[in-house]
Amino acid sequence: MTTDSRLKVKIGSTLLKNEKEAIKCIDKVIEIEPNNVYALFIRSVLSATIYNFSDSMDYIDKVIDIDPKNSEARELKKNLLTIISKKE
Repeated sequence: MTTDSRLKVKIGSTLLKNEKEAIKCIDKVIEIEPNNVYALFIRSVLSATIYNFSDSMDYIDKVIDIDPKNSEARELKKNLLTIISKKE
């Protein structure tokens, strides 16, 4: 199992248990690999899960900057913009 695969398994299991722990784990990955699209995407999702939509948008924008053709990131951004517009 590669380091990336082990990380994904750890993140997945942590996500199921506790968002705060998952955020700590993801933040460590982002600190080491600031352009890790997977980690940035998951961080965006986690931020949205705890209703921190501003942070969520920041992370998803980074994903799109790195990988402009990422359809999942574009879809998440669209959904975030919808949620944010309804809150205003």
